Amino acid sequence: MFGAGIDVQGEGSSMKAPSHRFVQRPFSFVRVVLASNDVARRMLALFTASVLCVSLCVPSIVVADTGFSLETSHQAAFAADGDEGSVEEGEGEVDPPVEPTYVNVPYVMGAAVPAARSQIEALGLSVAVNGPETSTSVVTSQDPAASTSVVPGSTVTLTSEERQAETPALTDLIVGYYDAEADNPVWYPDVAQGQIPTVKQKGGKIQLLASVTWSTGKTEPAASQSVPLLWTSGDTGIATVDPAGMLTALADGIVTITCTSQKYGEVVGRIDVKIVGQDGAYVTEVAVTKADGTPYRDERVMFKETLDGTEGADLYATVYYSDGTEKHTWEGDRIDNLVWSVTDSEICYINPDTGRIKPKDDGSVRAVATVSGGMDGSVSGYVYVVIDTGRYNAENWPSNSLKVEITYEEDIANGIDTPAKTKVYDVGSFAALGTAQAAYTVVTNNGHYATLSAEGVTLSRFLADLELVAGEVSYFQFFANDNKGGGGGNKISADYLFNRPSYYFPNMDIGVENGRVAAEPMLALRDSWRPDTTEKDFGGMGEGRRFRLVLGSSSLTDSAGEKTVKFINTVKIVMQGAAPIREKNPGNETTNPSGPNGEGTGTVGTGPGSDAGSSDASGTQTVLGLSNQTESNADASQGADSGAGGGDGSGKRWQVFEMMSKAESNIDPVDLCNPLEPFLLPGVLAVMTVGGFMSRTRLRREMAL
Repeated sequence: MFGAGIDVQGEGSSMKAPSHRFVQRPFSFVRVVLASNDVARRMLALFTASVLCVSLCVPSIVVADTGFSLETSHQAAFAADGDEGSVEEGEGEVDPPVEPTYVNVPYVMGAAVPAARSQIEALGLSVAVNGPETSTSVVTSQDPAASTSVVPGSTVTLTSEERQAETPALTDLIVGYYDAEADNPVWYPDVAQGQIPTVKQKGGKIQLLASVTWSTGKTEPAASQSVPLLWTSGDTGIATVDPAGMLTALADGIVTITCTSQKYGEVVGRIDVKIVGQDGAYVTEVAVTKADGTPYRDERVMFKETLDGTEGADLYATVYYSDGTEKHTWEGDRIDNLVWSVTDSEICYINPDTGRIKPKDDGSVRAVATVSGGMDGSVSGYVYVVIDTGRYNAENWPSNSLKVEITYEEDIANGIDTPAKTKVYDVGSFAALGTAQAAYTVVTNNGHYATLSAEGVTLSRFLADLELVAGEVSYFQFFANDNKGGGGGNKISADYLFNRPSYYFPNMDIGVENGRVAAEPMLALRDSWRPDTTEKDFGGMGEGRRFRLVLGSSSLTDSAGEKTVKFINTVKIVMQGAAPIREKNPGNETTNPSGPNGEGTGTVGTGPGSDAGSSDASGTQTVLGLSNQTESNADASQGADSGAGGGDGSGKRWQVFEMMSKAESNIDPVDLCNPLEPFLLPGVLAVMTVGGFMSRTRLRREMAL
C-alpha cells in the first residue's frame, strides 16, 4: 500500500495514543473556580457525561475493495491522564480524562468514495479526497487495519491517490457476417476460403459482425463487451453500412467493409461483400428448348443418322427474369447476352450466337446456353447432345481402364524402352483409391473461361498408391484415345502439376480473385465443363471424358485449358535418375527371360566333364540382388579369363568387368562367341551361365550400392 496519510488538526493533533501523564490544560484555572460553586460542578458533570456518550457511540468505518459498510460495534477506547487524574502544584485541581476515539482508516476504491465520504461526515468527521470523486481508481494511502486515535472534535483529512488501472488492450479484430440461411455466424478465415457473403435480393441487407481478441488472449464478440466500433464502406455507391454493422445493397459489385475499434487501441478488420441482382430485373432461369418452346427435361439431342459437316440441328432457349417476364429465341426474341457453347468442341461445333450445332465426331457433349445478369452471376441451361453415327472415331469414348508405366530418365537416355513397373486399373479399382470432388476455373486460350467440376482421384493419392514421391518425378506423359498431341502424348512436368497453384475462382465473373479456393489436380472419372460461368455443376457430371486430367488456372489470366487432357488410357511417369536396384531372386533360382520377346526356355549345363554333359541351345540368366557390401576407397577388380567349356563343346569367351568403389563400372565390349548369348536385364547384377561357367557382370551406369 502507501504511507500514512492522516492529518489531525486542532487540539490533540498528535497521531500517537495519549500517554498516562498529567497534562496541564489552558482552562484549568477556570474549572477550579467553577468547582467551588456547586452549580458549576453539576454543569461540568453534565458536560463530561455528554462527551462520554458521544465517544461511546462513534462506530468504526470499514470500507473494503468490494464495498462500504459501518460496523455496529465501536472502536473507541479510553486512556486516563493518570490514574485518578493529577492535581496541579499549588492548586490541587485534577484534569478530567480525555476520551480519544480510535477510527479505522478506510480503504476506499472507485465509486465507494462518495458513499464513504457521506458516512464519514455523518460521524462528525470532515473528509477531503485528493482527486475527482468520480474517479474509478482511487485508493487510500493507509492500510485498512491501521487505527489512529482521534480526539473528539478534531478534523480528520482522508488523503487518497490516483492509481492507473490495468486495462487489457485489443490485439486483433476479425470481421464476419451472419448467415441467415445457416442461422450461424461465419468468421474469417472461412470467408477467405470461398464463403464470401453475397447479397442477392434487390436492396438486400446483411448483418456484419466483429470479434475482438484481447491482450489476455481471450476472444469474444465485440457486442458482448460493448466495444465501440466504426463501420465504413469502401464504395457507398455499391453498399452502405450503418453504425451497427448492417449493410444495405445498392448496386452490383464487390465492396470492402472496414471495421475500426474506437477504444482500447486502434485495430482494423475488413471483409469483402458481393452484391448482385441490383441493376434492374435479373435472370432467374435459362432453359434449352425444342423448336416449339418445349424445354428439354432429362432428354438428349440424338444424332443417329450419318451427318456430314454441312448438316446440323438448331437449339433454342427461354430466359426467365425476376420481374416475371420471359424471352424466347424460338419466337425470334433477341437476347443480347445469350451465348451458346459445348463442353467439347472436338465432338461438335455450335454457333455461339444462334445455337446451331454441327457434329464433328462420335461422342457425347453438353450444349449450354448461358446468360449473364443472374442474381449470382451468370445463369445457364443445357442439354446433352449424343452423336452416335458409327461414322466417326469410335475410340473417342471414355476409357474403361488406365495403364500406368513407370520408367526412369537414365533408362530413356540409354534407349531402354521397357518400363521398370507397370500397373493397370479398371474403373472400380481406380475409384477404390478414394475419390474427391472439386471445382476448377480454367482460362482458355481465346480469353474465355469455364468452370470444370470433377470427381476423381487426386494426383497425390494416385502417386501414393504407386509408392512414388512427387518430388522424385520428372514429368508425366498422358496418352489418350483421341491421340491428342500428335499421338506422342501430352508431356507435363511434375513441377507444373504439384508446385504451380491451381484454383477455383468463384468471382471470376466480376474479375476478382477474392475468395479463390485451392484445387489439387486430379484424374477425373466424371466431370462437367461449363463455359463462361462460375457455377459449379457436380449434379451434371458425366463419364464421357473418362479418364480426364483436370487442373485449374493459377490466376485470372493463366491459360490452363491445354492441360486438361481427356480420354486418357495410359499415364507414363518418368522418374528422376536411375532405377533402384532391388533384390529379385534371393534364393539364386535360375530363370530365363530368353530375350526381349520372352520366348523360349533354357536349362543350366552342368559344366565340363559332367555326366549330364550338355546344355540347351539357349543361354540362361540368373537375376540377383546385390549383396550387402561396404564401399572402400580402393578399386576392387576381378580378373578376366577365357576358355572353352560346356558339355556341348561350343567355344565361349567372356570378360569380367572391373568394379569401382563408387558403384561405377567401366566395361570393355562384351565378347561372347556363342551366338545365343543371353540378354542382360537393365539395372541389375547378373550371373550368366555360359557353358557351365558363370561370371558376374554389371551395367554401365552409376548407382548407389
